[in-house]
Amino acid sequence: KEMGHNLEGTVKHFSHHPGSFRHSRDCITEIVFSQDSSYLATSDMDKCVCLYKLEGDQKWMYVGKYRSHYHPITGLLFLKFPTNAEEEAGSNSNRYDIRHDTKFLPHSIPVPLPSTKPIYPRLISIGEDKQIIEYDVGNSSPIKGLQILSITRLSQSAIPTAVVQHPLSVNSKEDLLIIANNLYKFQMYNSYNKMCRKTVLSPTYAGPLTKMSIIDPKMGQYYMAYSTSHKVIGLVKLPLDGNPNRAVGLIAHPNMVSNLVTDYSGKYLFTAGGEDKTINMWIINTDVIDNISAQGGTGLTPFSNMMEGGTTGVLWDEMKEYFYYAQIRSQGENTTSPRIIGNTVHLNQISSIMRALGYYPTEREIEDMINEIKYSTYFDNGLTTEYFNIDTLIRTYVNHRPVFGVSQDNLQKAFELIGVNGDNEVNVEQLLANLEERGERMSKEEILECMSCLLSVKIDPIDGMRNKMKNKIQGKSGSSDSFSLSE
Repeated sequence: KEMGHNLEGTVKHFSHHPGSFRHSRDCITEIVFSQDSSYLATSDMDKCVCLYKLEGDQKWMYVGKYRSHYHPITGLLFLKFPTNAEEEAGSNSNRYDIRHDTKFLPHSIPVPLPSTKPIYPRLISIGEDKQIIEYDVGNSSPIKGLQILSITRLSQSAIPTAVVQHPLSVNSKEDLLIIANNLYKFQMYNSYNKMCRKTVLSPTYAGPLTKMSIIDPKMGQYYMAYSTSHKVIGLVKLPLDGNPNRAVGLIAHPNMVSNLVTDYSGKYLFTAGGEDKTINMWIINTDVIDNISAQGGTGLTPFSNMMEGGTTGVLWDEMKEYFYYAQIRSQGENTTSPRIIGNTVHLNQISSIMRALGYYPTEREIEDMINEIKYSTYFDNGLTTEYFNIDTLIRTYVNHRPVFGVSQDNLQKAFELIGVNGDNEVNVEQLLANLEERGERMSKEEILECMSCLLSVKIDPIDGMRNKMKNKIQGKSGSSDSFSLSE
């Protein structure tokens, strides 16, 4: 199923010493090499990551193994670092150990790319448990085993399905990871403090993306090849912005696509199937995606076309009205001072605008939106911004809202998660416990406010929430009546 770039010597060693590589109890799903080919890592269906190190006698030494995820592993990656002539000559004078800095990395601002190269390669994995795990390669050994450096939860709902490192150059200012998820989104994370830097739409041709590979630049322009689990492969033009005209796809296999890799020249793409037992070799022609991107329009045109009705629709008019009303709210609705109407709105109004438009992001998603806009020019001029314009609002709305909306089935599944019984009823005590203790926890004040609006009953905290609310809330009928959803 798997293909690697540096397999020649490895395959020979496999054939001569087959027993030394039998450290997995289940099928290996991914094989990756470090940038200098000194380390090899594998992931398997037993949710384990194994690490090997190339010794001086050209033999692979087993370093350790860790069952780091509690759901299947969906991505394994050694991070690269830009090289220069001094490093290629073998100098170690400008290398540092990231283990010493990780504990002190700020989580409120994006971390810049260090000016020196790490002593040890950085290894990360993602899984269906919604976690990204970084391993402490430098502190791992056959005695200590494979050590974990950090564990970060990426999301409450989206399941990561693939990961790749954003292209790096000697002028790179930030080390970013591109993570695709099952909600048809690309999310870019700072690789050091795991801060979400950007969220955009991904292709939606045949299921979520499961493999991604960066293609070497063509006159400074990068592209990314991708595959889905079912039939389709394609190309995306970087940088990622959510424009659907910058992505193409085609049917490559009759059913499953198990893996995808590109060669170092950026001219060829290799895909492996499943039951068809076929490996296909493709010639990459980036001129096609360049032409489609140019014909699709520039600026806001591709994004406005994705809105219901386009620039002449009701949603477009509502968005403009809410944008200007947000300016009035930020200045105070009851103020008697002269109104100052400009082209920007303060960031603290973005959540209200999104909810008015029918998109209800969680507090974590709102924080990601604010950080995305606030630090959008941070590495260009060192400044943050507290305001956004109508163009930014449209791009953010189109990229962040659910691709297929919220259906009745989604709501019913949500009720099941909070404990709906066989009679389609949920106990109030269990509901409140879930809201207060699980996921993005809500305070009692927030729950009181929401329940008052939902039940159209004024709930007094002094008398107690539980005494005022009914003993049980209807499940199916509650979701339909309360939210007025059509079938």
